[in-house]
Amino acid sequence: MSSSASAATNPYTAAGVCGSGYSTIETKSSTYATVYLMWNGSNGHNCVVTLKSGAAAGSSTRTAVWLEARGGAFQKDDANYTWYAGPVRFYAAGTCVMFGGYTKYGSGVYGGEDLSWDHCGG
Repeated sequence: MSSSASAATNPYTAAGVCGSGYSTIETKSSTYATVYLMWNGSNGHNCVVTLKSGAAAGSSTRTAVWLEARGGAFQKDDANYTWYAGPVRFYAAGTCVMFGGYTKYGSGVYGGEDLSWDHCGG
């Protein structure tokens, strides 16, 4: 048995969390988290999820994800989670979106965001 703790492998995927029909259109990665922006062309929905990784995966820490549609909807999921935050999803066909997310681990905050109005679905 090793004397050092090893990082848990996150058993979840962004596609699995968002559901059938979603594909990744952008990611923002950092040391302990990756934020995924997903799109489902058949229903016109965007979906975002923050997946924890490395040493942060498997530990309950503050983790968040958010999605905003230009001139419209804003949703955020922000709480203590072990593996991921989200999914946050809504109809955004023909609408530009911004997204972001993070996880707190140790004394740092890890994640990313895209603050430009792009990914204008459908």
